Amino acid sequence: MILQIANNISLLWDYTNNFLTVIGLISLLLTFVRVIWALFDSNEWIDNIRIEEYPLDKDFESEKGFYPEFYPAYPCEVENESATQNLFIPQNTIIRNAVIKKVDFYEDKKGETQYKYKKVHVVKEISPHNPLCLVIERTEAIPQYMIEWKTEYGGKGEYYFGDNLRNGDNTLTGFKYYFGFIAKIRKVLNLK
Repeated sequence: MILQIANNISLLWDYTNNFLTVIGLISLLLTFVRVIWALFDSNEWIDNIRIEEYPLDKDFESEKGFYPEFYPAYPCEVENESATQNLFIPQNTIIRNAVIKKVDFYEDKKGETQYKYKKVHVVKEISPHNPLCLVIERTEAIPQYMIEWKTEYGGKGEYYFGDNLRNGDNTLTGFKYYFGFIAKIRKVLNLK
């Protein structure tokens, strides 16, 4: 009788051991697939930036409680009546380095008009309490301005300040970032 109980316990232990082995293998396979997916999927949506558009007469210091860094440095000198204030506000993060670029038109060898974006200003340390305010005009066809920045892991984000012709709302929350291979490895290993 005792021998039969011992055999039943041994059999139960073998079934439990086999079950846990299968669970472990499934977990290992899922982890492997997830790491491979994380390393080779280069785009990711992150909700860490907010862009808001305001009229030129908006006073941020009295209404929102902060005074942003402005581009251009003296926004009162902007004479374009269709210009707006565009707040670039990080959400729960700090952007260490952002580059503002402006479109530059030129003619190629064939005489066709081409364009590329050239760096006009670099902004350091943009935070939720010290955002960036661009006093610029949003155009319909080719955006006059763009901004580029990187996340803490090295993911690259860029935004073109074009006019939203669908519904006119130029407020945006979150961006689709591009992560290179090294940035993906840093993110998986949590190396900031």
